[in-house]
Amino acid sequence: MIAEQNGAQNQSKFRAAVIGLGRMSKCHLEAIASSCAFSLVAVCDADGDTLRRAILADDVLRFSDVESMMRAAQPDLVIVVTPDAWHAENTVSAAAFRPRAIICEKPMSVDYRDAVRMVETCDQLGVHLLINHQRRISPGQRGRTLISSGIIGEPIELEAYCAGQLLSDGTHAIDFLFYLSGDVLPSDVYGAVFFSPHEGQIPQRYGHSADCAGCVFWRPIPSTGCRVFTGSFAQRTPYMQVRVRGTTGDLWLPGDIDQKWYVHHHTTSAKPRTHAASPDNNGWYLVPSETVGGDWHLADSSPSAASNAMTQSLDLLADLLSGEASTSHPLDAHNALNVQAIINAAYLSAATNAPVCPVLSREATIPFNQLTLRAEADHKASFSIL
Repeated sequence: MIAEQNGAQNQSKFRAAVIGLGRMSKCHLEAIASSCAFSLVAVCDADGDTLRRAILADDVLRFSDVESMMRAAQPDLVIVVTPDAWHAENTVSAAAFRPRAIICEKPMSVDYRDAVRMVETCDQLGVHLLINHQRRISPGQRGRTLISSGIIGEPIELEAYCAGQLLSDGTHAIDFLFYLSGDVLPSDVYGAVFFSPHEGQIPQRYGHSADCAGCVFWRPIPSTGCRVFTGSFAQRTPYMQVRVRGTTGDLWLPGDIDQKWYVHHHTTSAKPRTHAASPDNNGWYLVPSETVGGDWHLADSSPSAASNAMTQSLDLLADLLSGEASTSHPLDAHNALNVQAIINAAYLSAATNAPVCPVLSREATIPFNQLTLRAEADHKASFSIL
């Protein structure tokens, strides 16, 4: 009797399938398991060993290619969790079978032209496409509310520090500041990206060249600046620390260790207090390294929801698919397309040593070859001088 009830319950849920069973797939599988609206029906991975080792329920189908999975499983939702360079191909291939929705991991794609193809293909086929910038949901929505409340006056500067490469990891930070500042596409983007050869060659990661440091700057409006630092340019802080400076105070998000917002207000005292930071036992700075003004205190007393942001995303998607949502999904790919334009513009700016307008040609690509050849030449020149 219980088995029959469970079977009926699963039939009432939206059917979900996952493409790619690497490290990040665990988060998506856990989100599906936690969701009341979706059930996992199939997975796909080109690596046979990975596919066999996956710990899944007995009724979950396993496939080595996308087309076979889509034909047999007929999922309502497809989640793409493959390396960056395969995001566009896997998304377009899955969309051809007209699932109701696709969630693609960040970054949306490597090149802007592929991101355009992903959005246009899904729009034409009536498929909802989401990009997994889940921090928009938590802690992003709370941060945006705090900024709008005027708790720090008018925002002047937004900064984010993120470990890892600009494309693969910095996409989270760029999207987060883009969201906090109102999803406004700037007129110009400034970028600096550095590659460091290892044993004479540029390292590769997720199917593309991996930089060692990146910096991106843009102004959503003339009075506000956004800055993102990645890799060697980032402070030794937890993954994706964020600071928002306003006319009367500052907001600070410590990163993934503690996803609550903190605030301090400026003081007019002749001798303002300075809140200095000290590293913890692991050498991580868990508070801003410097600020002038009053002490920091919690601006957000609500419990951290970072751990279930992906489950929340699925719940919002279920409302959308059920016709119960009154607005678009916060992870809608049309916003992510603008983020991809900013990223692509940053690399183009680094290659040309000039600001680049993010209203790009449909065929725009990241000039990896130009940037890596320059890095290799500089590397050889430095050794010849020695």
